[in-house]
Order: sequence, then C-alpha cells, then structure tokens
Amino acid sequence: YWTPTLRSSLYGFYGELEYSAAASAVITTCGGAASCDWSYWSVGSRTVWNPVTNLDLSVDIMYNNVDGASGGGGTTDNTVGWLQGMVRAQRNFYP
Repeated sequence: YWTPTLRSSLYGFYGELEYSAAASAVITTCGGAASCDWSYWSVGSRTVWNPVTNLDLSVDIMYNNVDGASGGGGTTDNTVGWLQGMVRAQRNFYP
C-alpha cells in the first residue's frame, strides 16, 4: 500500500517443457531443430486505486517471453517477447 487508497503488486511466472531426444525426433513441428524444448516467463505489476468504497480502478503491465522450440539448442533462435497491458474497473456490490 502506497496510501490507504493506492496499492501495487508485483508478480511473475516461469515454466518450461523438456522433451526427450526420441520425442523431439518424432515431433514434426520443431522445424528441423535439434530440440522441441521451450520455456516461458513473465513479470508484471498491477496498481489499484480505490477512489470510493467497493470501486477498484486498476492498470496491469506485463512483459512475456517465450523461448520457442528451436531456441535453446536448435539451429535458429525463436525467442519472442512482448508487452501487454490491461485497464480494469471493478465495482463490488455486497448483499
């Protein structure tokens, strides 16, 4: 919390998929790469403003990165990164 009505959070994720050599040899979507392995990570931040009770206005910014099937050991680099954002308004109604 920066103030009683303004707060921020930081979050992230990492995941990867590793195939055996036999599985990579069978999978045809790797484009001739030595390995079909891939990994994905992201990091982001959300800032929320509470101008009045039960109303949240927020902004999310997140950077994502995928190291594709032929990236990590293959003949070409398929690393792709992108930035995304979201604006959200949420009103909570309690019984």
